Amino acid sequence: MLSLTETPVFSTEDTRFQEISNLIVKVTNRCNLNCSYCYENIVQKGQDMDLKTFKNLVDKVMKNSVQNRINFILHGGEPTLIGIEWITAAVEYAKQQAKIYGKSTTFGIQTNMIALTDKLINTFIDLNVHISCSLDGPHYLKGAMRDYAQKAYQCYQLARKLDANVGILMTINHSNYQYFTEIIDWLKNELQVREFKANVITSVGAGYNLPPLSAEQVFTAQKDILNAMIKTEGKEIVEENLKVELLRFFDNNRRETLCAEKTCGAGKRVVGITPDGSLLPCGRFQWDDYNFQLGHLSEKINSQVAENFQKSVQNFHSLVPESWYDCESCSARKICSYGCQAFIVRSKEKANVECLPTKMKYRFFEENRDKLLPVVNSIREKYDESRQPESDYPDYQDEITYRDYQDYSDQFYKDSTYTDGGHGW
Repeated sequence: MLSLTETPVFSTEDTRFQEISNLIVKVTNRCNLNCSYCYENIVQKGQDMDLKTFKNLVDKVMKNSVQNRINFILHGGEPTLIGIEWITAAVEYAKQQAKIYGKSTTFGIQTNMIALTDKLINTFIDLNVHISCSLDGPHYLKGAMRDYAQKAYQCYQLARKLDANVGILMTINHSNYQYFTEIIDWLKNELQVREFKANVITSVGAGYNLPPLSAEQVFTAQKDILNAMIKTEGKEIVEENLKVELLRFFDNNRRETLCAEKTCGAGKRVVGITPDGSLLPCGRFQWDDYNFQLGHLSEKINSQVAENFQKSVQNFHSLVPESWYDCESCSARKICSYGCQAFIVRSKEKANVECLPTKMKYRFFEENRDKLLPVVNSIREKYDESRQPESDYPDYQDEITYRDYQDYSDQFYKDSTYTDGGHGW
């Protein structure tokens, strides 16, 4: 640390972005829904990111990152509310700058779908912006929590009709955890979906005062999904998180997972950006999480700013160390992704809600090894495990890439075969 008498050394290089490959761009803090379990405290009227701020972000990452591929995920709030002109200008500028610096780009957007129009969908197709939609089940599901689910379903069907690349990101929550057998039938039969992602909700943001899901509730949903995968030998339906864990379970040569590394890519390979240009460790913080901000895009870079950034990242990863109390001796570490440090530190209980369910899954894997092997063989036939991950963000995911590390997952894309003009993960 600099002493009081030392003068910060100014630099033209922004080392904060040196290893960054994934940018979670919160283009607005507005939303047209009010989901009770949203991990942000979203407002109906709020702030949009100025295009100048986005261009500044692009310039910094293109100039300073050593990574050859930069992944942009447009998040919010509801990112479609910022408008088609902004999105078009932003994507085109990023691609232009990437070409200048000899890099490639990928673009995705996480949306609740209800504001999508033919024009907007076709723009995404033209720009190669891949769509990840939030759906937690059919609108007729008892106790459905996702507002306007029928409208989202209709927009999903419209996007598919227009041949857009659309993935489905679900949550396991209090209202749907016991209905995943029915949900999977709906995915297969009505949406003709073969693969999806289901993340476990955590009581943060708008859902801060919601009781956390119990381990039994989480495992109820995941066991129903596993049984559906077993029933079809992985040929008709696959859940992405479980796919990754199954591959880890059956492959003894896999490298250690997050339980051994005790960290993720937040603030290292991944960074979140708020509408006003503040930097966050990842996208799983809300725009006004001031205690976890790492700095600001507009800061003039000097040695002190760079040091403060690194210290903030290290401090974030060091919080709540008791979450690791039995990791070294836990047999489930073979399949574990640890959970989410952002959600742990933001929650009231400061607890990893995925720890016990992971142990329960591991026992299920052990007890059903013979039944699960055909599922894994089917997955291996379809997915090229030799590919390197193109992004490290858990709220975003495509259909074909296996990842050892899940540094961000609140997005899910159906395909991952493009570079600058096709989305990969």
